[in-house]
Amino acid sequence: MELTSTLLMHIDIEGESKKKSLSELRNMAYEENESLRKAAYYAEADAYKVISKASACLNGISGEALTILMASRMNHETLNAMFSAIKESLPMFHKYYHKKSQKLGHKSNLPFYDIFAPMGEANTKISYLDARDLIVSSFKTFSQELANFAKKVFDCRWIDAEPRNGKYYLKQKWRWKMKDLISIKKLTTSEIVSLLDFADDIKEWHKKGKEYKPLKDKTVITSFPATSLRTRISFETGIFQLGANSINMEIEFEGKEPLDDKVGYLNCWIDFLVIRYPSQDIIEQIAENAHFSVVNAMSRQSHPCEILSDLQTIREKRGDLKNLKFVFVGEGANISNTWFEVAARLNLNLTQVCPEGYEVNEKIFEYAKINSKGEINITNDIEKGLKYADIILTDGWPVKREDQEQFKKFLPYQINMNNIEIANNDCLINPCPPFTRGNEIDNEVIKSKHFIGYSAKESLLHMQKAILATLKK
Repeated sequence: MELTSTLLMHIDIEGESKKKSLSELRNMAYEENESLRKAAYYAEADAYKVISKASACLNGISGEALTILMASRMNHETLNAMFSAIKESLPMFHKYYHKKSQKLGHKSNLPFYDIFAPMGEANTKISYLDARDLIVSSFKTFSQELANFAKKVFDCRWIDAEPRNGKYYLKQKWRWKMKDLISIKKLTTSEIVSLLDFADDIKEWHKKGKEYKPLKDKTVITSFPATSLRTRISFETGIFQLGANSINMEIEFEGKEPLDDKVGYLNCWIDFLVIRYPSQDIIEQIAENAHFSVVNAMSRQSHPCEILSDLQTIREKRGDLKNLKFVFVGEGANISNTWFEVAARLNLNLTQVCPEGYEVNEKIFEYAKINSKGEINITNDIEKGLKYADIILTDGWPVKREDQEQFKKFLPYQINMNNIEIANNDCLINPCPPFTRGNEIDNEVIKSKHFIGYSAKESLLHMQKAILATLKK
C-alpha cells in the first residue's frame, strides 16, 4: 500500500510533463478528454511495472479471493447470493459495455481506458465532502445508528480517501495512540505526517465553507497569559469552529493547592486543556494525572503547535520537506529545540547559526544528529550556515540594545537583504513572532517576496483544529 500510494509517475498533459500519484491517475479515468484517460491508463500500467512485486501480489489475488472470502465472517448463504447476483448481472453488463463502446466510437470492444469514461453532457463533479455527506445521508435511510457510525468513521479519520500530491500512507491503518500533545519528541513520524495531512484537509474544508464539528458539546479550557495573541486567538477560533465550548482562564498549577487536586476537579468537567505554561515538567505532570487531553501551547522548553503549523505552510509551498535545507538563526531555546526534535522525526536537514555560547542544548542536538537521516549542524559562521538555505527561521534575541557588548554579538546574525543573498534565490523567511524589526530581522526583508510570516501563522488555525480533532475522545 505504501508503494502504490507514494509512487509518482510522469504523464503528458497538454504538452507538459507532470507527476501524478496512482490515486490521481485512477481518478483521471473519469476525465471527459479521451487522450487524458488513455495517457493516465498507460501511466498507471507503467507504475505497476515499476513495482513488479506489488503487481505479482495483485495478480495472485484472484486465485485467493475465494479462500479469503471463505475465511471471513461471511456465511455461505450470503456468499452464494453474491455469486448468483454477479452471474445474473453479467449479460446486462456485457450489453452496456458493448453499447458504450459504440457510443464512444470504438469499432470493436471497449478498451480498458474507457471503462469509466463519462457519458452524456453531465459534467458535475462530487467533492470528497459531498461524497461523505451523501454516504451518511444514504445510510440514514437504513438506520440512524448506521448513519452515526458512518459519520464517526469520517470524523475520526478512520478512512482517508482523498487523493493529493505527496500523500503519505501507512502499511497498516494508522491510529493515534496518544491522548495528549506535549512535545514533538513524543510523536512518531507517521503521527506527524498524518497531522499535516489532516490539517491540509481541514484547511480545504474551511475554504469551501464546509462545517466540521467533531467536538460538539465538548468543553475546552484555554489557559494562557494575557500577553498571548496568535496562539490563543487561533486556538479559541478553532475550538468554536469545531463545535466545542471554550473557557479561557489562566490556571496556576504551582500554588497552595496541590496540582493533583486541581487536576482531579478538572477531570469531572472538561475534555481538553490547552495550556501555555513556563514549566514543561508541570505540563507533563498535568497530562499524567488528567483524564482529559492536554495540549502544550508553549513552554520554555517546547512549542510543538507552532512548529507543526509552520511545517504545514512550508510543505504547502515547497513540497517534500526532506529535500530542503532549514537554517535556524538564533539562540538555543524552545523554538530551536522543537525544530531539532522535528528534524529527528522527519529526517530534515537543519543547521543552527548563532553566536558562540548560544547553541542548542547538547542533548537535543545529539538526539537530532543520531535520529535524523538529514544533515544536522551547528555553526557560528553565518555565511557558511546560510549557504544554499531554502528555509530561514529566526527567534527573538535574548539580549537588549542597552547591553551593547552582548547586542553586538548578535548583530552579524540579523537576517537582512545582504545575508539573504547568501541563501538560495527563492529562499523563504519565517521569523517566530513577536519579532523585532532591526534585531533578528530587517524591515526590508519583511517587505520582500521571501517573507512568509503571516501566511505561516494562518496555518495555526488549521493545525490546532487538526490536533484537537485527532485527540478527541
